[in-house]
Amino acid sequence: MLELYNFMEGNHDALVSNLLAKVPKEVPAYSRLPRNELKQSIEHLLEAYTDLLVTGQDEGLRAFFKYIAKIRSAQSFKVSDVMRALLCFPPAIRRMLQDEYRDMEGDGLSLFNKSMEKIESTCFTSVCTFVDIFQEYLDSRIKEHNDYLNEKNKQLGVDLSKFILFRG
Repeated sequence: MLELYNFMEGNHDALVSNLLAKVPKEVPAYSRLPRNELKQSIEHLLEAYTDLLVTGQDEGLRAFFKYIAKIRSAQSFKVSDVMRALLCFPPAIRRMLQDEYRDMEGDGLSLFNKSMEKIESTCFTSVCTFVDIFQEYLDSRIKEHNDYLNEKNKQLGVDLSKFILFRG
C-alpha cells in the first residue's frame, strides 16, 4: 500500500480542499462551524485516517475521535452528522484516484480497485470506531450525572429505595 500512502500524502492539500467544500454541503450542521475550525478538523482527521489506512494503527484516530465526541456533542451535533462527514471521504478520494489511475498502462484498474477496497474498509472501520468512542463518551457522561445525583440525594437525605417504582 505504499502507492496509496504516496497518493494520500501527495494529494493532501487537494483532499483537504475537496472535503472542505464537500462536507458542509453534504452535512448542513458543519456549515455552522468556522471555516478554520472545519479545516483543522479535516486535516487532523485525514492524518489519522491515513495512519489507519496505511499502517492499520488506530491510536491517532481514537485520540482525535475522543476530542471530537466531546466537542461535537457540546456543539449539539448528532452522531449521524459526524458519521456523514466521515462517509464523505471515500467519494472525494475515489475521484482523485480515478484521475491518477485512468491513464496508467497495465495494472491501473487493478491498483484502483485494491486502493478503493482499502479506502472503503478504512472508512467503515473509522465510522464504527467513532460510534464506539461516542457511546463510551455518552456512558461516561451518564455515569458522571448519576454520581452527581446520588451525591446530591445523600446530601439532602433522600432515599429513593423507599419510593415505589412502576415498571412498564
